[in-house]
Amino acid sequence: MKFIAVVFFSLLLQASFAQENIFFLNETGRPVWIQKRTILEKGSFPYVLDSTAGHVQSIPLEAADPVMLNVMIIPKKGPYGSADGIYYLLKPNDTLLVRTDDKIQPILTHTSSATRTRELAFATELLNAAGVVPVYTLLKASPRLYRTLMGEDLAARNKLIDSLSNPYINAAEKLAAAKGLDPQTGRLYKEHFKGMMINNKLFGGYNLSPLTKEKIKAFYAKDLEKWAAEMNCEDCTNIPFYNWALLEIYELLLNPGNEDDFINKITALPNAHNRNFLLSGYTVRRMSSSKDINRLIRTYDDLITDSIYKAAVHEQYRLQKDMTQLGSQELAMLMKTDNSKTGFTKLISGLKGKTIYIDFWASWCKPCIEELPYSHRLKERIKDSNIVLLYLSLDTDIKSWKASSGKNKLEDANSFLLLNPDNSKLSRQLKLGAIPRYVIISKEGKIVDPDAGRPSEEDTYYRLLELSKK
Repeated sequence: MKFIAVVFFSLLLQASFAQENIFFLNETGRPVWIQKRTILEKGSFPYVLDSTAGHVQSIPLEAADPVMLNVMIIPKKGPYGSADGIYYLLKPNDTLLVRTDDKIQPILTHTSSATRTRELAFATELLNAAGVVPVYTLLKASPRLYRTLMGEDLAARNKLIDSLSNPYINAAEKLAAAKGLDPQTGRLYKEHFKGMMINNKLFGGYNLSPLTKEKIKAFYAKDLEKWAAEMNCEDCTNIPFYNWALLEIYELLLNPGNEDDFINKITALPNAHNRNFLLSGYTVRRMSSSKDINRLIRTYDDLITDSIYKAAVHEQYRLQKDMTQLGSQELAMLMKTDNSKTGFTKLISGLKGKTIYIDFWASWCKPCIEELPYSHRLKERIKDSNIVLLYLSLDTDIKSWKASSGKNKLEDANSFLLLNPDNSKLSRQLKLGAIPRYVIISKEGKIVDPDAGRPSEEDTYYRLLELSKK
């Protein structure tokens, strides 16, 4: 009876959400990590389903297309957020049970659709049918293969990547047909693994030197044209590896440095998804360097009719204009839970005379969340002193940040979202990487400790007290 009530409650949730979601019931007894990319590929953020069985949790989607998400059971001991897991093809408004197999891998079943449960099982069936160990698992176990993959012998790399990728690509559609599944399932898995293959071949995600880029472009000259012609998926909005491959192919094929020429060539593409995705992503990337950002956005609006991409691009446009108005000396833009904004430099300037302890955190960061109870105790201990605690979140999903802020009692006057954390001057100045990260700023507004102790460390309290009395 309890289970029926939970499912009924989840269906009510579906009806009440204007935005499409995927709903989860976690019955693993462990936290579950689910990675989701933004529609513009500006960043990824993991959602963590807590271990409370029967508690309905949801992940919002940005488009009505199916989505490929990596699902992973967080192990009891490290590494948090590793690449191990299974890529599941999920659909809007799915309500799913998450369980584990004997190898502590996730098993997803649909609460009301036997057809969807069979489609979900395809994720592991394809892995078994291909008979090849997944690339990331194999490379972790073999330093020799890792050196080959990261080496400069492009012919050896190409051969290795083919041997690890083609079994999945070749088996996807055939296996789906043999299982009597919706052809879309096999087709999208094929696009997923083909995108992964291309991304690996083109060193996707790495900052390459111009010389290395030219070598790769020359080696894959014929393949780039062939791949571009084959990328014809119209419902791959939420298939990250497909989109990554698109970015890498067209960055090498075309010259993105010439704004008008690049836009004209992308506009001429026959595939609507490829056109929308590449033009939207390019427009966002060019905003900070374009000579005329208003002209750029007008050109974009004339070319794109897709409302989801337009909304995402205009949100970035508003942020860029806000940053411009803050002035060239501003290090970062911050936003409160009521959506009001301010500049980091302006905020710190207004707190001169106080010692500032900054907590860089995110809703998806387990060790960050574990420190928050200690942070609240620290705040209580210093409430009558000249010390201020600031919370700056690195979340890229605003809804997740707001939900976590409420859950963890961080909705006070000193809690902010650091907008555009990957590219802000503040992130570059502090070399922000792994979080949690704690920074102390003196009463004069100078950074005196860029790697301060955690709230759970007793020395942190005495260090702050000492600085506040100077």
